[in-house]
Amino acid sequence: MFVDASAWTAIILSEPEADAFEAKLMASDRVLTSAIANWETARAVMKMTLQSQSRVQAIIAGYQLGVRATLVEIGQAEQGLALEAHARFGKGRPPRKAQHERLLRLCLRPVSRRAPALQGR
Repeated sequence: MFVDASAWTAIILSEPEADAFEAKLMASDRVLTSAIANWETARAVMKMTLQSQSRVQAIIAGYQLGVRATLVEIGQAEQGLALEAHARFGKGRPPRKAQHERLLRLCLRPVSRRAPALQGR
């Protein structure tokens, strides 16, 4: 299993999906991650917690040691695993079809229906 920055960040920040991610990590025979995933995780956690880089790096290293994560270079095989992990669990995924269609309808409405307060300006 490849663990990307969004999963590490969710676990470290105790986001709602953290327990589910941790369970998957513990059940996995092999946990892979990358230097770029660690960099992205560190940036996100530092931004959200205002903790120092050294403290955040220690936290990340502790979690990864606990699940016996292996740092790998991203080659073609690992890229596929990383993209699959992001598609399943990552943030910034496209919304579900129904949500997407609703958002699209909202965006395509005439301005006068979306913002009546702006009429006549």
